[in-house]
Parts: sequence; C-alpha cells; structure tokens
Amino acid sequence: MSNSTANEVPSATSFAAPAEDESAQSAQAASPGAVILEQSPTASASFADLYPFRRGTPSRPITSWEKFLGHERTGALRNVCEENVLYCAQSLPMVRHMLQALKAAGCPVMLQRHLSCETCQPGNDAGVNHGGYDELHNQVFICSNNAVSVGDVHATLIRGLLGMFEACTARVDYRNVDHLACLEIKQANLTSCNFLNYLSQKFGRLGLAGEHARCVKATARYRLMNARFVDETVAHAAVERVFKQCYQDLEPIGRRCGSAADIELARNEAYLFGHE
Repeated sequence: MSNSTANEVPSATSFAAPAEDESAQSAQAASPGAVILEQSPTASASFADLYPFRRGTPSRPITSWEKFLGHERTGALRNVCEENVLYCAQSLPMVRHMLQALKAAGCPVMLQRHLSCETCQPGNDAGVNHGGYDELHNQVFICSNNAVSVGDVHATLIRGLLGMFEACTARVDYRNVDHLACLEIKQANLTSCNFLNYLSQKFGRLGLAGEHARCVKATARYRLMNARFVDETVAHAAVERVFKQCYQDLEPIGRRCGSAADIELARNEAYLFGHE
C-alpha cells in the first residue's frame, strides 16, 4: 500500500478511461433541479482538514487523550492497517468480489498504487473518520489511526472500492450533488444498512417495514452533509430526487448483503456480472 505524500501520488490516469456508452451517459445525466458545487468535495478545505495526508496539509496537534489512545504511533498503526488490508484482499469474499469486479470492468487494482493507509484527524465516526475514495488521485485510503480493526478496514475498503468502481464504469460529475447522492445511496444500500449497523447509528430506530430504505436515505443524507460537506437542505432534496433509481442499482455486488449467506450468494452469482 502507498504511504507517499499527496504530491507524490500518481494521477488517476493509471486506469483506462471507461467506455462512453449510451447507458452510462443516460444514467449520469443531470437531473432537473440538481445543484452543481463550485468544486469537488475532495478539493475542498474541509476534506484537507479531515484527511491532511491526502493534500499535504499539516494536521492539528494531537491531544493528550489521543496520545493515550495511541494515535501518535503512526508507523505502527500504518503497519497494522496494511496487514489488515492484505488480509481483507486475500481472504475476505466481499473485498475479493470487488477487486474482481474492478478487474473485469477494465480497472485492475494494484494494492501498492490504489490503496493507502495513512493518518487522518482522529475521530470515531465510521462514515467520516475511517477513510474513503479520493477520485482526484484514484485511491482508496484507510485512516490507520481510526480504522484499527479488521472489521473497520473491511467496511471502509468496500465503501471505497464501490466509489472506485463507479469512477471506473460511470460518468460521474463529483460537483453534481445528485451524482454524489447516488454514490452515497449505493454505498449505504450495499454495505452500511444491515440491521445492527443501522441501530448503531444516531438516526437508527426499531422497526421492520421500510426500515432498510429509511436507513439508506438517512445514511446517504448524513454522509453528504458530513463527508461531502453539502448543505442539509440540498442533501435532503438530492437524496429524494435520485433515490428510486439509485436504490435499485445493485451492481457489482448483485444483492444487499446482510449476512455471511448473502455474501456467499453474491460470490456464487458473480458470473452474472461477468466477473467470476
């Protein structure tokens, strides 16, 4: 995995450009009422503040409590993170599924180039502080000081690789809030909204009918506001506008995986998407 500074990260052109087919263009067409941001969220000062290593900006001084929790052990934490990434890539079916899907789409992942373990601003919010996908450098990054367990790394990898898959296969405008909303809906739909994960969120609630869709909407809105830095009113409107279409998009996993049995079924059905 890469641990170079942002200025040393190779450009996103190491992936072949996706085919400009008619379906991809229509899927990403701007919706009436879509809000266009002045810049991609990953180019913003808020992104650089959360993930200083990404943009070569200095992080804030670490507190005594964070030192006690071990956040200053950057080298050791990065080594553990890289070991967890390798374990996930070699042994865990969902990550292997995503890597095979990217390869089949013409965007093979090189661990040393496309995955990075690095230090971020300390925090416990899995959707914000554990890492993500940086489209400017075409890298999935893991916050080694925050995502410290195999489970943390696994969840962050899946979300990040889904973002990479969308960048590879779709015409995504990262300034278009509708496109960002669709990405967040897809990630929440396929990775974040099993029952226990939902109840652990501040917006979770007990219920049955319609709860998965409510979870996906709530998670997408939350991440738009806190990880994409979109105004609350704009985020809510974008999610509602694109939800029906984007909630039905299950590629490349093929199903919502809430259990080990679902993951195994997704792996067995990979041939349906052309990536065995």
